[in-house]
Amino acid sequence: MGDYTFKLSDVIDKTDIEHDSIALIRHTRSHENFRKVWDSGIDYFEMYQRIQPENYFHGKEYVFSFVGETKATARFIAVYRVNGVKRLKKSYVSNDYWEQFGDIHDLKKDYYYDLEKLDILADLQDRLVIDYGGTRNIVHVKWNTIAEKPVVGISSRVFEGYENVIWKFSDLEKYIGHEDIYSDLYMALSSVNGVYLIIDTVDYGQYIGSASGSDGIWGRWRDYLKTNGTGGNKKLREHLEKNPGRYRKLQFTILEAIPRTGNETKDKETAQKREAWYKRKLMTRNEETGLNMN
Repeated sequence: MGDYTFKLSDVIDKTDIEHDSIALIRHTRSHENFRKVWDSGIDYFEMYQRIQPENYFHGKEYVFSFVGETKATARFIAVYRVNGVKRLKKSYVSNDYWEQFGDIHDLKKDYYYDLEKLDILADLQDRLVIDYGGTRNIVHVKWNTIAEKPVVGISSRVFEGYENVIWKFSDLEKYIGHEDIYSDLYMALSSVNGVYLIIDTVDYGQYIGSASGSDGIWGRWRDYLKTNGTGGNKKLREHLEKNPGRYRKLQFTILEAIPRTGNETKDKETAQKREAWYKRKLMTRNEETGLNMN
């Protein structure tokens, strides 16, 4: 990742936490079980984090939690205090969590940690990105290893609510692919499904679509960036082929952000139903300004 002079130790040393009391954990979004939990919201994530297959945090008082973004980089979530540890029992977690994710845990082997989220370094939550390295280890407890993790960057805050997302094609180019800089946008748009509207700002042609993939709205709009605005949609592609360069005049907005439940089939059906409703409401199947075929 190059040479860095700013290390994770420089960040931690701004707190009063003793070095030897820290454990560092990185959760991996590429892991299917974790991704489903992560997409279900912060409460489920924190419940998932409390359950560990080994006594990872033994003797440690604080956990610095990160979520992996690439093979090497990871984003800071929060600092948690370890208030205790015991063997896992089903009664320690909510019924809803256990119904959805209980099968990924082992009542005979797993440990349950009482983790309390702290306000320490709260201004860096979701913003601090480190180079975690290519190691497969998800937990580090040795200070020398933790201290040497390079800080890749501290991202800015841009997201101001789904209703305020009005992007030009140049905004897709600016934000998508630069998740390390615009982490708040990425976290917001990749964590929800939704219905979106694309408008040709020259002739006001309108296209409505829905997003329900693993990276939500962010992932679907990434498809439009890669395909110069078509996203693989036949009528929209034909429209842009008739008007070379017109893709740069497209405007992208979010009509509705739809929280995920963890049930991928149900979530996709919900997004598609809302998409159909907006198509009827805004008449995007008509011949004059509509760019939807169905």
